[in-house]
Amino acid sequence: MEKKKMRLLKKILIIISAIIILFIIYTIYRYMVITKIHKMTMANKEKTNLYYYSETEDTIMEFWRKDNIKKINLKQAKGDGDITFWLNENTNVGYIFYNSNKTYEIAKDSLIIEALPMSMISNESSIFNNLVMSIVTFIMPTKYNDTSCYYIRTGNISEKIEKDTGMLLYSCNPIDRKIRYSFDSVTDEDTKIPDITEYTINNK
Repeated sequence: MEKKKMRLLKKILIIISAIIILFIIYTIYRYMVITKIHKMTMANKEKTNLYYYSETEDTIMEFWRKDNIKKINLKQAKGDGDITFWLNENTNVGYIFYNSNKTYEIAKDSLIIEALPMSMISNESSIFNNLVMSIVTFIMPTKYNDTSCYYIRTGNISEKIEKDTGMLLYSCNPIDRKIRYSFDSVTDEDTKIPDITEYTINNK
């Protein structure tokens, strides 16, 4: 009887040890993926020629950047809302154009939306933060629109991030958001400022 108990105890210890080892290996894998994505995101933020298109059931967003010019257009998918943000980063001159009623106002650069569609894990940078995130985050390889991605989930937030670039292609938080992008495709025509003479300044 004692021998049976010892054999059973050994089996249990082996199983527990295997589970712990697998957990450690998986945590290291997740840490490496999160660190890799963060590095790629930081590199992407430095790109000076970038376009992306983001769509949810409520909003369509387009972003263009060429050199020192950023331009963003936000539209309601179902409605008349249509706003364009334009900023020259060199001069810090910016405008907000309300296209539905043809008015505009001078903007501060703080009103310009983030240049990249950011992943929930992209803002983590320290070893400690990345390690904590790797413990609570589920990560696995997947395919999305024939592109190799990481499927990432934390709580009720899920994302699909392109493996080769770290670019966010899909998120659910809890609204579905689909994204496509391109590098080095933006022209001066894409980022030109709207014709102010067609708008009336908003004096509010």
